[in-house]
Amino acid sequence: MNSIKPRSIFLYLNAQGSLALGDAIIHLPFVRALRSWAPTAEITIFPLNGGVKHLMPLYAPHINSALNEVPDPADAKYDWVFDLVGESVQTALKLRRLANRNFFSTAARGLFNLPHFPIYHGKHVLNRHLSLLKQATGFTMTGFWPWPTPKEYCEVAESLLPTGSTYVGIAPGVGNIGRNKRWPLDRYVELARIQAGQGRTPVIFLGPDEAGWEKSFGGIEGVRFPGAENRAAKSAIPSDPTLVVALASRLSAAVTNCCGSGHMFALGSAPLVSLFGPTNYKKFAPFAQKGVCVLPRTPKGKNIEDVNLDDVVFAVDEIIKPFTNRKKLDNRSLQWVSYPQIEMNCPGL
Repeated sequence: MNSIKPRSIFLYLNAQGSLALGDAIIHLPFVRALRSWAPTAEITIFPLNGGVKHLMPLYAPHINSALNEVPDPADAKYDWVFDLVGESVQTALKLRRLANRNFFSTAARGLFNLPHFPIYHGKHVLNRHLSLLKQATGFTMTGFWPWPTPKEYCEVAESLLPTGSTYVGIAPGVGNIGRNKRWPLDRYVELARIQAGQGRTPVIFLGPDEAGWEKSFGGIEGVRFPGAENRAAKSAIPSDPTLVVALASRLSAAVTNCCGSGHMFALGSAPLVSLFGPTNYKKFAPFAQKGVCVLPRTPKGKNIEDVNLDDVVFAVDEIIKPFTNRKKLDNRSLQWVSYPQIEMNCPGL
């Protein structure tokens, strides 16, 4: 633990030089917590490209600058440096040269951080990050929700989804379609039809790669497409990830695959139902205030097509309620998750 706060901090977030949208969102709680602990420090992050650039309205309050290249130690130094990738000892050694005072990394099981205590290596990515912050500062942030979102985005979200309906968000797409992470579209359509039949309003979120999918949902009563509606209104606020986060705060429930949309819904505090196939929910479950991960019913199943529609419908019903039937689950395909339950532990602090 360090009593003297740094004046400058460098955060290394990704080795490829471009963060995927979901990864950029996963890093946001760490960045926000760091800013809360060091409100006057100059915080610089790498990389700017990719998800950070698309989420700049959410990153901007917590950082001072973002770079497309890692500085040369001969040209730039920072009081503290955090390596949040932690996969390469060689990279950690290079990054350590940027630090005037303290260097923290998840590489080599925290040995680079000595004489400080080694960090806790939990399964979840964010647990490791927040544990690293606790090791460095002794600070644990609470009260992440509601997430601070620019007022102008919240006003547009309220105009698109006004109070008075039970909105169920559905995002059927996924960025990486080659990893079998996308639940079949026809089941999402049936899920939306079931929600409409219960008097709820299905709200469909489609990305650029899902052009034309509106037709699949077209026959469902009351269905909404807020991104398209916002574009049609020629709003000054773009239909971008920050607007999705703002819209998420209007939802009574949201359903999606293991993808960036899930992390956006979670950030916006929507009660979240996440569908998992090949990826590990214990490592990548969205940072949800209230959520459930639905897994294939087959033991150790990895095929997302084996996720049962009835399980998803049940999860949506339960997450809209205050978990009244949580003890009555009749199978192991539903895993209830909320961040107060994903314990963060840092030995020695």
